[in-house]
Amino acid sequence: MFSSSRRHFSYANVVATLALFFAMSGGALAAKHYLINSTKQINPKVLKKLKGNSGKTGPAGPAGAAGATGPAGANGTNGTNGANGAVAGYSASQSGTATISEAEEAEHVTATVVSKTLPAGSYIVTGQVELIYATIATDKSGYARVICTLSDPTAGVSDKADFFAVADTPTFLFSSAETVVPLSLAFSTASASTATIKCEDEFSDSEDSGKVIAVSAHEARVNAVQVTGVS
Repeated sequence: MFSSSRRHFSYANVVATLALFFAMSGGALAAKHYLINSTKQINPKVLKKLKGNSGKTGPAGPAGAAGATGPAGANGTNGTNGANGAVAGYSASQSGTATISEAEEAEHVTATVVSKTLPAGSYIVTGQVELIYATIATDKSGYARVICTLSDPTAGVSDKADFFAVADTPTFLFSSAETVVPLSLAFSTASASTATIKCEDEFSDSEDSGKVIAVSAHEARVNAVQVTGVS
């Protein structure tokens, strides 16, 4: 004999089901009030266990757009003035040729080759003379020495340079020779002055006192640069 039983929902079942439903809904609602949005809300011991190893650095992102130009900064202080350089330049060149030694009997001939007048001030002056020696007596032996001087008498300064040549004929046939003599000065004057190049025939003779070598000066020039001072 078979018997069948049909399960019916009792009041207790309904109440238990509703209680479970509200319990679950209430927990979910309560969870909304305890969302973790800061590591400070987690117990340090728990946080230490949760913290893993750092991963590799990710690739750099694209450069951002340029920002707006910032305001102009304040002007810096002015620097100190530098020392003055050259103030002015002066130059003079020889006109023609200056004969220093040629006459048979004359000795110690001094020739003014070129000069330049300068206003008061401080100067660096350079000069040069091209000296040309030529044999005028091929049957005699002799020698010649020429001394050239760049000077400024007002400033009381000078510079000298010389050139020496020998003619020994007929053993050695001396025909001609040439050289460039350089000169330089640095000085200061309180008044106008004149820088001058002069050349002097110191020796030029043979055994019987006859002239053997003629000396002449060519293409001489004086260049002066005015500066703030010399020391």
